Amino acid sequence: MTNDQVPERARRGLFEAKRDNTLIGLKDLEVFVGDSKNPEILAWYGYCLATEKKSFSEGIDYCLKALRLAPRNSNSYLCMGKIYLQAGRKNSALKAFNKGLELEPNPLLVKELSRHSTRKRPVFPFFHRDNPLNIYSGRLLSKLSLR
Repeated sequence: MTNDQVPERARRGLFEAKRDNTLIGLKDLEVFVGDSKNPEILAWYGYCLATEKKSFSEGIDYCLKALRLAPRNSNSYLCMGKIYLQAGRKNSALKAFNKGLELEPNPLLVKELSRHSTRKRPVFPFFHRDNPLNIYSGRLLSKLSLR
């Protein structure tokens, strides 16, 4: 099923899932997930399922099924990473996000990585991280590639 062959209800479900309206996404996508060969539907359904019903392993299974159908689809890694975050597995989530970025540039993956990646230690640990001395010296050292 190509993107132009996706029924309107499935398109609406994908749209809502991507906007984090996972309850609507779950209801709209569950109709199509049974016999679907569309990796987008499978991955986003897995994400909605994990978010709404806390079925993390089942959600990951749907993402893996989507990756078997389309191994170079970065959105499957995005969904998988978001499920890992919900399950409290941050390291696995960051690995999934990075793997997806290796495949193709995806602004949603970049956004998730920047939101959840680990921060460097402050330059002056005895000051708070928000101290201007830490902020500006950290920026300067980063620009000089010393950090």
